[in-house]
Amino acid sequence: MSLSQDIEYRKDVVEIIHYCSEINESLQETDNANELKTIFKLFQTDFNVFIEKVQERAYEYRLAPFWLDFNFSKIIKRINKLDNEQIWSFAHYFNNRYRRQIYDKLFPEKDFIIKLREQVDIPTIRRKRRNLHNACLDYLSKCLKECEQNFPE
Repeated sequence: MSLSQDIEYRKDVVEIIHYCSEINESLQETDNANELKTIFKLFQTDFNVFIEKVQERAYEYRLAPFWLDFNFSKIIKRINKLDNEQIWSFAHYFNNRYRRQIYDKLFPEKDFIIKLREQVDIPTIRRKRRNLHNACLDYLSKCLKECEQNFPE
């Protein structure tokens, strides 16, 4: 923003502009934090609505690295509670989000994807059983592995 040198009380006007700018940034940060809480709550409570919301073209978090702001252990707990169809759609969501030409702002999420795949692959007694749920988790793991390979070195 530029101000004419002729403005009376120029220093005061500049100070007011800076103050308003700081307030706006603070409000934006608060709004973003509230939005992330809402998204995570959706992830935990209504997975299908969550997937629809984060895949909307007009939604600002579609191409934003929000996964890093979530509690990882709660993500894992939620994944373990998903039904087979939801796990399948979650895998497709990751394939779509981290496709071959990944948006560069998503690069910081590479470690999250690796950690998530490793956690899904941890061999437990339940995980060793051959059933449809484990097949879906294997598919999620396969999709996450493909996503990893799409990130630059």
